[in-house]
Amino acid sequence: VIEVDGNHGWLPGDVEFLVSISQSLCLATFALFPEETLKDIITAVQMFPTTRIWKEKNHGKREQHLFRRMILSSILRFIQGIIAVLATFFLVVTSTTVVDVTLNFAAVNLISSIDETAFSLATEGYYHIKTLKEKGKEIENKKLPSDILGKVYPFLNLLITCIAFFTLVPWAMYIGINQTIGTYLDRGIFRVEFGDTSGLKGYSGCYKAGDVPFKSRMVGERFFYEYYN
Repeated sequence: VIEVDGNHGWLPGDVEFLVSISQSLCLATFALFPEETLKDIITAVQMFPTTRIWKEKNHGKREQHLFRRMILSSILRFIQGIIAVLATFFLVVTSTTVVDVTLNFAAVNLISSIDETAFSLATEGYYHIKTLKEKGKEIENKKLPSDILGKVYPFLNLLITCIAFFTLVPWAMYIGINQTIGTYLDRGIFRVEFGDTSGLKGYSGCYKAGDVPFKSRMVGERFFYEYYN
């Protein structure tokens, strides 16, 4: 028998309730215990140069060039973090099993931490390349001018964490509930062909999802379909 229902667009339409729960839990953990992905956004906001303090001082061309590069660095880091967060969200909500949810979630965090891991290994001399170790230590010990960075506000960490949590988790719950109840199942017209030995040959033909109230659309965990001529 040909299956008559399936996915609608890129969102799976027939996931189990346990999968929906795991999706929301993964994203809640992602927001409440920030890894490198979300830390990129937090660092970009905290490290963004303070224009007001900068304008109060008389700086030369070198300092002005450093100031512009700091702005560019913060913007690029912020964009990278946002893209990584979105990638994590979409990978999680499009997973159809608990194993897929877990693996996709872990894979994104692993990829996001590669640069930090590589930098740490370089500064520790793991690669046995003297230049890498020296440059890594130099970057690690480099201090930026305080008049560029201004004051660091710890509450921004909590604010960004809350924004991430109350954005990702409710959306994941909304999508998960709709996936569980079959909202995203394809309800178009299908051709079904039963085999000769099935005893159901007379039911072969075209079917469409029943146009009935929401509570009556399901039989068990499946939509029912009516004959369409």
